[in-house]
Amino acid sequence: MPFWSRAQALSLFAKSNRVDGAPKAINGKLSIRFTEGGNSVLFEDGVLVTDLDIEMTGTGNILSIGQGSKLGGRFSLSGAAKISIGFETELEGTCKLSAAEGRSILIGNNCLLCSATIRTSDVRPVFDATSGRRLNEPEDITLGNHVLVSHEAYIARGVEIADGAVIGAHAVVTLRVRENCAVAGNPAVEIRDNVRWK
Repeated sequence: MPFWSRAQALSLFAKSNRVDGAPKAINGKLSIRFTEGGNSVLFEDGVLVTDLDIEMTGTGNILSIGQGSKLGGRFSLSGAAKISIGFETELEGTCKLSAAEGRSILIGNNCLLCSATIRTSDVRPVFDATSGRRLNEPEDITLGNHVLVSHEAYIARGVEIADGAVIGAHAVVTLRVRENCAVAGNPAVEIRDNVRWK
């Protein structure tokens, strides 16, 4: 039976929001909340969910989850933002993905993220006191295919991580990471080239 057919989940379809597809299995709970209409969630075939909380604020937000992915944690989208997760990608532990102000988080295929935090914007906007110009504009974040993000790493706004990269535990990534390269530290720096993981 699709999860949204239960009486307590009927509010998912209020205000012209869409949920297409359904997880193959739900371990724990799945919560999807909308504050306004015009948002959409897509589950492709074979998705497995463990304690996943999805919140969409405003309108025009899009979340798509690729075939065979396994995920849990908290996803927050606001202001026509987008989160796209490729196929066979795993989000373990307490991953936190936050896309805001019309920006996107794009995660490729066959990735593994362990209790990672990914944010397209900082907690609050920061402005130059003299000119009033914003200093921390939100930016898209892209992870390529077969990327490993180790325990409690932080991926900051504007970061691009190329295919096959490895991000060390507790790393704070603020700059582009090259293909098949390992980075670690705060701020993260390259520690090894030509790596692969399985």
